[in-house]
Amino acid sequence: MVIILSVIIILFLFLMISVRNYEKELVSSLIKKEHPLLFLYPLTFFLMDKADGFLKKSKIIPSKAIKSLGNEKLQGNLKSLHIGENLERAVRIHRGRKLALALFMFILFDAMAFLGGLNQEGGKLIEGKYLQRPSWKEEDTSATLTALMKDTAGKLFQKELKVPVSAECLTGEEIEKEFDKAIAYLDKNTLQNNKSAELIYSSLEFPKKIPDTKIKVNWSSSDMEILENDGTVHNEELEGKKLIEVTAKLALQDRSMTFTRAYMVQPKIYTKEEKAVKELENTLRDEDETSRNQRRFNLPGSIFGYAVSWQEKKDSMAIKLFLLGLVAAGFSSPLTNREVSQKAEKRKRELLLDYPEIINKFLLLVNAGMSISNAWVKITEDYRKKNGDKRYAFEEMEFTVKELKMGVSESTAYEEFGRRIKLMPYLRFSTLLTQNIQKGSPDFIRILEEETLKAFEERKEAAKKAGEEAGTKLLIPMVIMLVLVMAIILVPALSSFQL
Repeated sequence: MVIILSVIIILFLFLMISVRNYEKELVSSLIKKEHPLLFLYPLTFFLMDKADGFLKKSKIIPSKAIKSLGNEKLQGNLKSLHIGENLERAVRIHRGRKLALALFMFILFDAMAFLGGLNQEGGKLIEGKYLQRPSWKEEDTSATLTALMKDTAGKLFQKELKVPVSAECLTGEEIEKEFDKAIAYLDKNTLQNNKSAELIYSSLEFPKKIPDTKIKVNWSSSDMEILENDGTVHNEELEGKKLIEVTAKLALQDRSMTFTRAYMVQPKIYTKEEKAVKELENTLRDEDETSRNQRRFNLPGSIFGYAVSWQEKKDSMAIKLFLLGLVAAGFSSPLTNREVSQKAEKRKRELLLDYPEIINKFLLLVNAGMSISNAWVKITEDYRKKNGDKRYAFEEMEFTVKELKMGVSESTAYEEFGRRIKLMPYLRFSTLLTQNIQKGSPDFIRILEEETLKAFEERKEAAKKAGEEAGTKLLIPMVIMLVLVMAIILVPALSSFQL
């Protein structure tokens, strides 16, 4: 698995470096703040073009179907968010952004899976028939293996077993050498701050175990009131020197005290498979005991009429992280689409909020004697002079000014303005302007004033609705605050009452 993950990462890096200049002009025109994964866009555009080309050549999906794969609602949102820009360009950037997020999530989890695979403990099963026994200095361990058992008739079944593997056992001579080292260690370290064994003034150090070994030490003092088994000295009331014998018993492997328990256990009636498993467990236990002087633990190849082969069970986080990366990459596409929908909804609220300001300015300028087109241009110029945050309503008006300069008729430009925004107040406004230009209207100013009043009423209603929604959202924190206040008041009151 680690090899597969490393190949994926290397291939990804190779492709990213190879196509780093792909669509360079388009990538360089984008703002990095709005596109945090901009460094992946050359690769995503390259993969998109290759995939589209493959689908067209293979004719798996008809070319008309490929063009219609885009979501119409999504395309409408993108068109409204990218005023005056080419729709195909906006869709291409959006697709690249989705694919970049998917790639980033996939590679991120892939890298985590790769590191997890490197850090994973190596398997204990060797050549399918040996287990690596831990050193005598290490603790006993176990391995989770799957025994594949096949009888003479060819019937196969498998059983998962937890095989205990005891630490390597030393010979008697080797244990004696380790004991000599342990005694030398104790002679050197038990005195602590005392100069010699004849001049003991402060507590000694009686370790229960020799560091970096499995040698256990059991201490026994002849006078526990003065010198305890842990080395603590009580000499505060001692009138004269006192000779105390301390015995240290070293224990390693089977050279320690033993005890026996007797139980009367009735035998279980086993099935053929259970008898084989029981025999296998007994054989493994016997092999563990009889081969402790050997470096390797031999696993049986047959038992009780069954041929046995072995597989090791590994709980690999690498596979889980790899699959999680695929899931995260799959969720990135709907999340990106949802982001576009949220931006479109925010644009809609912003347009409705700015409408009263626009219609009021327009009324003031027209009342001052300006023509419709000059009033329109004046509003866009004032917006540009402010140099503030981008406002979609004024951006749409500025795009209309560009259309007028290019020779588009006023009525057509204002009609397109309303169609692009697709909101009822702006549709009414554009219709009013178009009718006045085409047919003329003596009541134009009066109708414009009525529209202004209506716009402010709608804005008040929208503000009222937003306030109600905000109040609903604040209900939960208000309840939490109420509970806290009640607790602050009641806890001291109840405490004083109990006193």
